[in-house]
Amino acid sequence: MKKKPAKGSEDLVAIAGGVRAPRAEVAHVEEDLWPLTVAIDTLTPDPKNLRVHPEANKAAIRASLLEYGQQKPVSVDAGGVILAGNGTWEQAVGLGWKYLARVRTSLDELKKRGWKIVDNRSSDLSEFDAMELQAELQALSDLDFSGLDLGFTDEQLSALVEGDVETAHSFATNTAEPKPPRESKKKNGGKLVLIAHFTSEKQQREWGDKLIAAGVEVDFRLA
Repeated sequence: MKKKPAKGSEDLVAIAGGVRAPRAEVAHVEEDLWPLTVAIDTLTPDPKNLRVHPEANKAAIRASLLEYGQQKPVSVDAGGVILAGNGTWEQAVGLGWKYLARVRTSLDELKKRGWKIVDNRSSDLSEFDAMELQAELQALSDLDFSGLDLGFTDEQLSALVEGDVETAHSFATNTAEPKPPRESKKKNGGKLVLIAHFTSEKQQREWGDKLIAAGVEVDFRLA
């Protein structure tokens, strides 16, 4: 006769260190991350955290956790001090989560501190590909993504989906309030001069086609 599991044991799942935790209390963590999941009170926020989290950023992290759960682990040192993911930890605590997935680094003290800097800096150096973002949002609109939190306001999403080139570029490069294009009547004969940064020739051509289709005279010049 098959032995019956102990009462309530069917609701427990294995997490890091061979510990068993209530399934309902780790359900917000992606299942593949359960082997890396620990009690959240065993993790400590970095007292020398290099990253400042404004309220808008905190709200975005919280919304992401609520919408998608934890999809990537935070990074900690051997003592459980968080090296990357302090904002995630803070919002998870605020949501009342009892467990969080983490990975432990084996870097020595010097490299650990160096990695904290380069990890934060590398994120600063990335940006959206505005054309690809717009295309992805337009594709998602066909699937009715209303109600899905994407980190943009309704006004921003509307502009992006509708193909508002200037607004899309502004949002994609993290410019909260786009500055008006600079105009010089003396040097440019009264023409409006738009200054934009393109990451590839393909992106330049796509933007040029859109501007031309909108009736804008385009004269690309290398800076």
